[in-house]
Amino acid sequence: MSNVSQTTQTLLNANQAFAPNYQGKLSNHLSMTLIALERCGASAERIQAFYDHYCQRLDPLATHQDDAPLRYGQPEQFVRFRQHYQLQLETFGVAQTLHSHLDELIAGVSAAAFHALIRLAYALEAEDIQEIAAALAYWATEYQPLTELECSYDYDASEHIQRAYALYHDFAFSPGIIVDRVRQIISAKQYAAIATIPYDLSVEQVARITIEQYRGSDDFTLLHGVTGFDAFMSLRHYLSDPQRGLHYFWQAYVAAFASTSNQLTTQAWLPAPAQTWPNLMQRAALSQDDHTIKLTYSCARLAWQFPLNAYQEAIETRLVKEGL
Repeated sequence: MSNVSQTTQTLLNANQAFAPNYQGKLSNHLSMTLIALERCGASAERIQAFYDHYCQRLDPLATHQDDAPLRYGQPEQFVRFRQHYQLQLETFGVAQTLHSHLDELIAGVSAAAFHALIRLAYALEAEDIQEIAAALAYWATEYQPLTELECSYDYDASEHIQRAYALYHDFAFSPGIIVDRVRQIISAKQYAAIATIPYDLSVEQVARITIEQYRGSDDFTLLHGVTGFDAFMSLRHYLSDPQRGLHYFWQAYVAAFASTSNQLTTQAWLPAPAQTWPNLMQRAALSQDDHTIKLTYSCARLAWQFPLNAYQEAIETRLVKEGL
């Protein structure tokens, strides 16, 4: 069961020896990027070279296992969770395993700044059981629920992020990465004013807002809103209630959005002229930036579903900045 080349599959297998995080909390993007590189048309030599370059930053997987009951949000239980999901995948198959677990995991979709969600989407595309198990284990161990879902007619999606910006644009954050800032967002007293989700939320609205806010800012956090939404779209048919899943994704996105310090993008943005997707993907395959590679592939996939020129425009601008 594999939907990638032998080179990529061999390197995906090799990545199983590395920890899902490095330098403490930074996500290991290697598996995701290798698959995105292949989909962007990179040669076997290029994929191998990227692996050789990237893996130097990674930490070996700690194999020590405790005997405590498995519990979400415990990074030290990654190996045991991976074994747990591997057994279920081998016993029940991919679809049944995902149907059994995603309804619960989706409440913690903020896990590792959407990276667990993203890793799972790529693992499914590669049809790699080991990688699917690792992605599920990563999601379980980095599980980050926010608040109970509540919906409201008080505002639509655009008004929702405008409220978030108004409440948090000058918020004083303590040092930390995206997941740390999100925790600070939901712990602040003003979060109650943006905690509810618009009743009429649609995937079309989320697609437009996530790419427009990223395109207008080139913000690192908002980039993950785009790649995370692409991953959500790949997985939503495994949820018993996809609309509920969309609400959880939006809840996490708004919290991540509030954690940025960028100006709210509300006006038309004039980009560099965009090229075709084959051109953009070919150039992205030359990048050394794992985020650029994954973002390009995500935008290409999303553009097939949502007719928004902003996807091409955002990638063209990012590639030009990298001299590609």
